[in-house]
Amino acid sequence: MAAAIKGELHPGELDIKRLYLPGLVITDRCPNCGKEVTYGSPEKESNNKTICLSYPEANTLTKFTMYCGDGCEHEWDIPIRLNVGIEIIQ
Repeated sequence: MAAAIKGELHPGELDIKRLYLPGLVITDRCPNCGKEVTYGSPEKESNNKTICLSYPEANTLTKFTMYCGDGCEHEWDIPIRLNVGIEIIQ
């Protein structure tokens, strides 16, 4: 019999303080001034620009706070979800 996974993954805590996401970039327009704001780094290795989620939860709607500098100083939230899955590799 081959290995199998049954059931559905429910929202839940990952029990970690920080989750770094090297390689991901989030881009949005500032709702105040219209400037394009980018967070993250396309690099494979973590660096000081890498997106970091604090106390992330799996499969739960949450928010990521964006910040527009350069005199605008506006903050806004965008909705995100960290989808976690599992698969058997055969």
